[in-house]
Amino acid sequence: MFLRSYSLPKVFLSAVLLFAGCGNEEPKAPGIYVDEAKNVLMKDLSPSDVIVRVNGVDITKKDFLVRRSLNEKVYRLRNKIELGAKNRKAKKYIQSMERSIPDEYIRHELVRQAADEAGIVVPEKLIKAEFKKFLNYIGRPKDSMDKVLARLGNDEGRLLIDFMKDGLRAEILRDTLATNGYYTVTDEMVSNHLARITAWNENADRLNEKARKKANHFREKVVNGADFAELGKKSAQIHPEYAEEWDSFQLMEFTEENQQLRDWLKTANAGDISGPIDLDDGIAIVKVVDKWKEPQGQGHEPVDEFELVRCTFKAYQYTLVETEEEIRKQYRIELEKNLMSQLGERLWKNAVIEFPNGGDFWGDAKKTDKEAVSEEAADKEESK
Repeated sequence: MFLRSYSLPKVFLSAVLLFAGCGNEEPKAPGIYVDEAKNVLMKDLSPSDVIVRVNGVDITKKDFLVRRSLNEKVYRLRNKIELGAKNRKAKKYIQSMERSIPDEYIRHELVRQAADEAGIVVPEKLIKAEFKKFLNYIGRPKDSMDKVLARLGNDEGRLLIDFMKDGLRAEILRDTLATNGYYTVTDEMVSNHLARITAWNENADRLNEKARKKANHFREKVVNGADFAELGKKSAQIHPEYAEEWDSFQLMEFTEENQQLRDWLKTANAGDISGPIDLDDGIAIVKVVDKWKEPQGQGHEPVDEFELVRCTFKAYQYTLVETEEEIRKQYRIELEKNLMSQLGERLWKNAVIEFPNGGDFWGDAKKTDKEAVSEEAADKEESK
């Protein structure tokens, strides 16, 4: 689990959950290669050209660009970054989200079509509740939704509302899959869970102490000159791939669950190496690769941003869900996720998805023979 997580509101999550948990046999959702410097197909498409067709409904390049603009504007509003101003953080974020945009359109279009066929209408009170959640999400609970939509722009505002409605439609559709007893959490499930918690916690202290000793041993080697990333890949008991440079992020983005890390970073500088820190997924040693001040727009103080690497050791975290009520709640959440996955599989199997422009949208765009030869020659020249 990454240290940073964007707690996206329901509108942005519902369609993603549609395909969560699908087996390997299921076709993967297509991901368009959107790096325009490399993808001639995307670069040469006009705004009206179709990227993907879902059961006869066209999704154009203009749709893609509006969604990308919406992602960036919402991100800037949430992080109090002036709209339109150059910002390294916002640029990196929008680039990281581009690949998922065609997938989002496909999922939402499938939901919209299924909801229309089922005659599902979203009650106005549910939409207003989503407005409230969204305003809280971007840190503007006292603003009106109309005011925020005006700042986003006409196209982006309409798309945001559409995606909100489709997120709610997905939940209503999901519930139509439920059979009698599907949401029932039995007494046996609760008692078995409590037994696992007891057994888990009996070993937690001993096993966590062993993990801290390994973490301290790792830190000692790094302080004495070992390469952090290379040693991390060999030493980490979980997530060795995290022993690499992370994306940069702001101190203000860390959640309360990572209070230890927040406290340490407040005084840490580039090159500093932490002692063992308890994170969501284990006990970690963290190193600051880089640190800088990021401007946040007119009227806002700059915030600290960091680029980090970490090495994580397996730890047994105490399970906080111990009451029967909380256990039942967690089980119900998992059951809802499973139902959403079933809905996604059903919609996907019955869908006709086409790519009229002939691009290889299931991975990287295919290069012509000429392009491939040119790149190979450039690589050889660079290696000399």
